[in-house]
Amino acid sequence: MKRDEGYEALKKLSSKVIAAFVEEGIIQKDELSHINFNPSTQSYEQEFHMTIINLGRGATFNAVSALEKFKFKALGTMSLSQIHISSREAIDLYDGTRISRKDFKQES
Repeated sequence: MKRDEGYEALKKLSSKVIAAFVEEGIIQKDELSHINFNPSTQSYEQEFHMTIINLGRGATFNAVSALEKFKFKALGTMSLSQIHISSREAIDLYDGTRISRKDFKQES
């Protein structure tokens, strides 16, 4: 992965969002065990991913041959126009308990 100034800007933005969520109590620090905190820079070091193929739930696809064939191919560049924040849990607004996404049913 090419890590240029855009990548560095995305890392800084991500760290600021995580820090703001911690400050507001949306995320608890103990829930961030999968994200490194760098005390010398006072920043969260988040890894990013990109979904290229979404087959839907339960479907599988063996990408080994495609990854081997295209491992040195650049996929190009793109501008970031939106950020989507997803969660594996929801928070009950009445009592603050966490609800697993699979158990969460949104009222319409």
